[in-house]
Amino acid sequence: MVIAWNPSHQDDTGSNGWHEYAVCGDIAKRTMALLSGFSNVLCWETGMGLASKNDASLKAEAAKANAANAQVFVAVHVNGGSGGGFTGEYSPGDSVSARYLEALLRSVAATMNMKFYYVRPRSGLVVLDPANNQAPIRVLLELGTM
Repeated sequence: MVIAWNPSHQDDTGSNGWHEYAVCGDIAKRTMALLSGFSNVLCWETGMGLASKNDASLKAEAAKANAANAQVFVAVHVNGGSGGGFTGEYSPGDSVSARYLEALLRSVAATMNMKFYYVRPRSGLVVLDPANNQAPIRVLLELGTM
């Protein structure tokens, strides 16, 4: 199984001294090392600008996942306002990704003794849009609070 990891490339997350792209990159790399039994690919384009809305880099990241024939695409973000728990997003109408995402986040939350809040559909996410990303499972994680 090929898992595509897509850490945030955002650095416009406020003035509290931390950098979302650095935190998410570290999370993705550590997780990839723990999942050595899978074929992991890092789909992370930081050289095209570190901003929340950068369609060129987002489409390049999705294209890398497509080229690797990823079966699972995981976008990793850190939510500064979730209150110590986890949320997630998937493309509207994608019930397979919704079920996978909820199971994944409930498991992580239980393992870390943190809260699972919700998963929800969200349109307009370039990396989860099936027009850009052909992985059968496409999810976005919002992990914890910084």
